Amino acid sequence: MAGRNCKDERILVNDNPVRPAASVRAGDIVTFLNPLGEKLRVVRLLDIPTRQQSRRDSAAFYEGIESDETIGGGDRVGGDQ
Repeated sequence: MAGRNCKDERILVNDNPVRPAASVRAGDIVTFLNPLGEKLRVVRLLDIPTRQQSRRDSAAFYEGIESDETIGGGDRVGGDQ
């Protein structure tokens, strides 16, 4: 699913569309868009785990910056605005 979203340019890292195998680093800002190009969620990566984490433990590796509740109707990113 992530690969498809990358191909459809619905995942941005530091405001740039990324490919499925893109590398990310602590401090990067990841933006998730819906199919209309509206922001769903924006997070800052705090650290990169060295192994797979449980859903509960994975929350320690990022902090939410924006979500669909705080964005207020979805700000359009990229493309025709």
